[in-house]
Amino acid sequence: GTLDTPDKIEPTPVIIIEGLHPFVDERVRDLIDFSLYLDISPDVKLNWKIQRDMEERGHSLESIMASIEARKPDFDAYIEPQKEFADYVIECNPTALDPEDKSTLRVRAIQKNG
Repeated sequence: GTLDTPDKIEPTPVIIIEGLHPFVDERVRDLIDFSLYLDISPDVKLNWKIQRDMEERGHSLESIMASIEARKPDFDAYIEPQKEFADYVIECNPTALDPEDKSTLRVRAIQKNG
């Protein structure tokens, strides 16, 4: 892709950068004091996507599964590798207490040494 023209950003005590590719550009990574990566498990992402796309948008389960499969190579190539640049990773997994419970999460925080 191409980069947008730069915007001038005035300094403030906290600037939050979010999106799918926040740590791709090394120049941006060098300016970040603290980085956080949300590592959402495939099961949780699927549950969230089914809830949103089926209940709110009327999509079929087949179209949701096809969409996830079509995007997986890009996720594996461009998004997942950014985890290594995070100072702190929050893993979100389904609960292990009740396999039928799709809304309770098991969360783990991982802080990088250094």
